[in-house]
Amino acid sequence: MYTYYPLRRNGLILLGIFFALVLLVNVWNIYLVTQATSGPAFLQGLVIALIAPIPLPWLAYRFWALQNASYTLQRDGIQLRWGMRAVDIPMTEVEWVRADNELQMKLPLPWMHLPGAIIGMGRHLAGGLPIEFFAERTRGLILIATSEKIYTISPAETQSFIQLYAELSQFGSLEPIPARSVYPSFWLSNIWQLRPVRNMLISVIVLNLILVTWVSLVSTTYQEISLGFDPEGLPLPPLPATALWIIPFLNFISSLADWILGLFLYRSTKYRHLAYVLWVSSLFIAVLFLGALYYILQTGG
Repeated sequence: MYTYYPLRRNGLILLGIFFALVLLVNVWNIYLVTQATSGPAFLQGLVIALIAPIPLPWLAYRFWALQNASYTLQRDGIQLRWGMRAVDIPMTEVEWVRADNELQMKLPLPWMHLPGAIIGMGRHLAGGLPIEFFAERTRGLILIATSEKIYTISPAETQSFIQLYAELSQFGSLEPIPARSVYPSFWLSNIWQLRPVRNMLISVIVLNLILVTWVSLVSTTYQEISLGFDPEGLPLPPLPATALWIIPFLNFISSLADWILGLFLYRSTKYRHLAYVLWVSSLFIAVLFLGALYYILQTGG
């Protein structure tokens, strides 16, 4: 069994830079929201604050996936790993393994990709076969063809991989590995089948919706509201009631972070208990935000 890895350094650096830039944009926007003095400016900043964090989990997953990517070659088959995507190809199903420069054509890349994360499905090749990428670069690739699909990988030692495959294929397979193809959605659906996890997720969603509904009703009832007290115990200068939207926003970001991190931890039996701790804490934090809103309305309304 021989395991190859993609070149990681440049991809991890670039993905890390992209993540840091998006995070800085989010932090700066939250700062502007807290400083907004008018309702329209606050609502505009809040809408941006709800949209801007969307790329963060996407970038974080690709960073983690590249760090844990591998290509294992053995006499009985080929195993491809990229994040939560796993493919096992029996050696008897491999039709050929070639370098991309032998095709004399440009490979159809996935429509959304970044350096270090060339993953996903590309357009079908001329022969009608779909092509799936497990790569961190667009050149110097290896193509693994089966009767149903072509897999594109990017091991650091391209020629070594091709030569080793040629040697192992000559020996023949004694006991081909079982064919397997696992997508992240399959793993998430398995977690959804767990009743305690499903109940916690539904409860968190319901609490978030209650908080949003409550704030939407309050923001139309009050014109101004104070969100705290100064060191002398006096109420802070009142802000437009739309400033209350910062509460459901922070609760949403907190819940999202707890659940995404929990999903990653749940994959490991060793850290699975920490996933439950995070998911339970998301419930507790949502209740705290509801209590904070009630307290603000009682004291600052």
